[in-house]
Amino acid sequence: MIDIRNAGQLLIVFLLLGGSLLPLSLSAQSQSGGSTYSIFNIGDLQSSITAAGAGRAGVETAIAYSDLLNSVNPAAWTTLNYVTIQAGLRFEQYRVSDADQSIWQNRTAFQNITVGIPFSEKLGGAIGLGIRPYTTVNYRTGHPREVPSGDTTVTADITYSGSGGVSQGFIGASINPFDKVALGATLDLYFGSSDHRSIVDFPGSTLNDAGYVNTDSWSGIGGTIGLFITPTKNVTIGATFTPGFTLTDKRESLSIFREGGIDDTVSVTESESELLIPGRISFGVSLKSGRTLLSGDLIMQAWGGHDQLSETRNRLRAGIGLDYLPARGPIASGFSKWTWRTGLWYERTYYALSQGDIDEMGLAFGAHIPFSATGRLGSGAGADIGVELGTRGTIDNGLTRELFGKFSLELSINEFWFSR
Repeated sequence: MIDIRNAGQLLIVFLLLGGSLLPLSLSAQSQSGGSTYSIFNIGDLQSSITAAGAGRAGVETAIAYSDLLNSVNPAAWTTLNYVTIQAGLRFEQYRVSDADQSIWQNRTAFQNITVGIPFSEKLGGAIGLGIRPYTTVNYRTGHPREVPSGDTTVTADITYSGSGGVSQGFIGASINPFDKVALGATLDLYFGSSDHRSIVDFPGSTLNDAGYVNTDSWSGIGGTIGLFITPTKNVTIGATFTPGFTLTDKRESLSIFREGGIDDTVSVTESESELLIPGRISFGVSLKSGRTLLSGDLIMQAWGGHDQLSETRNRLRAGIGLDYLPARGPIASGFSKWTWRTGLWYERTYYALSQGDIDEMGLAFGAHIPFSATGRLGSGAGADIGVELGTRGTIDNGLTRELFGKFSLELSINEFWFSR
């Protein structure tokens, strides 16, 4: 066999660097994975964290819950009536297509766990803490390529795969300093890691398989400030601001080769850098009429012109949601006690590739299913489900189009521990 650490090293470097210009080509029919575009930048930025928010297209900035912790606006925690524990999962199915073929990819992942504790009715005081994703990296793609080897050519299968992302741990509080005005803030701890693997496989050849593995370990500290205003009983206005913060990236880069199916490390290098994450602003409004709640959100984040990332543009996400609220009173029963949700969204993603910019749009629907009502003598529980159906990207200019469906399930427990 030819030792890749000697004669084959330049060939591997050429294949991986040249192949990286076409990272979205397809070569399989079904596999585990998520969005192919998460290969770029720091991965997919998350919008719909809770299943309740996912059911109305990610709209939450001006939504008041009495038994759920708002995942966007900490100022909205002042409406929390009960000690609340939430935990959620998400299943995602993607159909990724280029000009020639399509593949199916799917993933199931833990989404979030949060705890909310109201402590003062007079101050509207509540404490919230939890863990949720900030970005996700989950892709698997590749393409075959004919390369010279002596007097002939051999087939090289180049595979790109990645997993992980940046998580966000938060702790914060909300208060009502003035009538009809609530403020909230969180301290956010960012952590996590993402792996990116580039592997060259030579099926039917004496050449050793080889590749590179980059592991990024992320850490950083930030925060969010929220505002919640109720000028009238049926109108709510919300806003949040997340200042820019710095993510520290400790990268370990491995050069590997395979012989007999076993990975062997050729070289290891370590580096450390800092990545500036731009500030984010969200605005929202909700209008209630009877059992109908109409809401809208606008999210902006200035990624354009980033000094360290060349494939970004300013992000803009707009969504509109509709809730049909449950009936109240002793005669309410069955489906009339459920909350029904739907929504639409459009996102100008922060992906600005050389072949074209990537936009996303979709439709969402969901429901809140109460298992039991919370009272002063016991606890209640319920489940929220959210379904998102959408599309992003295009098959033009060598890019890929993604059709996706996401199913979110979140369980919540509410308890009356004490009178605020």
